[in-house]
Amino acid sequence: LQSGDFFGVMSLFSSLPSSVMIRAAEDSTEIIEIPNNAFQKLLEMQPLLKQSLINRVEDRMKKSAQLPPSGASFQGQP
Repeated sequence: LQSGDFFGVMSLFSSLPSSVMIRAAEDSTEIIEIPNNAFQKLLEMQPLLKQSLINRVEDRMKKSAQLPPSGASFQGQP
């Protein structure tokens, strides 16, 4: 992840526990936890934010769908 990136959004949209595990590469990394109820209120008040998050999640899903499975070979090469 880069500066300004986020993770765990799918669990906020689905109300399911997140299975994401992340480790900070630097001690100066800041993490903000947003409770689900506060996140839902924020999305109600800011529909453009909601659409922006949906678009970013869709882009990530498209990119990950284009990646070969872990351990897969490229063009028959190990």
